Amino acid sequence: MATVIRFRQHGKRGRHHFRLIVTDSRKARDSEYLELLGHYNPADKENKPVIKKDRIMHWLKTGAELSLSARNILKKEGIIKEFSEYRASLPAAKKHQSKKKKAAVKPAV
Repeated sequence: MATVIRFRQHGKRGRHHFRLIVTDSRKARDSEYLELLGHYNPADKENKPVIKKDRIMHWLKTGAELSLSARNILKKEGIIKEFSEYRASLPAAKKHQSKKKKAAVKPAV
């Protein structure tokens, strides 16, 4: 399953607030989700998101993708920088765990 971290929209028209969730990438924006990771209210005077940093790091380490708006918020909070430092500390073999391609067998002519 391809997972994505993105926002789920709530609130009245013109007074939206958002929940940061992890969900299957094929699901609709406001459908069911796997886990609630935080919330963000842009109308709040402090304009500070409340996020579960350890759970976001867990999902990023397991391969979850980020939506553009979620990436911007996490970049402001410093989580993207922390994750990139984590990725840089890994050995090269773990960074690229791609499957080895099987050698193509040519039929005898």
